[in-house]
Amino acid sequence: MGELEEIKKLLENTLSSMSQNIVSHQQMILQLQKENQELKSMIKERDPLKKEVITSYKRNKRRLIKNKILETIKLKQLSIPEIKDIIVDQHNYCSKASFYRYIEELKQKDYIHITNNTARIKPLVEVV
Repeated sequence: MGELEEIKKLLENTLSSMSQNIVSHQQMILQLQKENQELKSMIKERDPLKKEVITSYKRNKRRLIKNKILETIKLKQLSIPEIKDIIVDQHNYCSKASFYRYIEELKQKDYIHITNNTARIKPLVEVV
């Protein structure tokens, strides 16, 4: 019988310890939920100017990238793969497929001429 009493006391102590841990964890959960709500409210209160600038950037991204391509060509007559390396691989302005679409658009609008895989720009051209 003495052995059963020891097991009973050990189980009671373990149960008591587990109950205390549950209460402690519940308090931590409540604290984390409160902090989470505070962070969510901080995110909602972002700077409106920042939102406006980001929206403007998203709206004008194509034009900005085309102008970067033209600026790159103005600096030096480069081959299309070299321009792609700068715009796509080095600066990550757009994907490779988008880059080649932009090049096609610039060619169609007669902003650039490509001869022997080298891009040349018409003087005083800027994408509007």
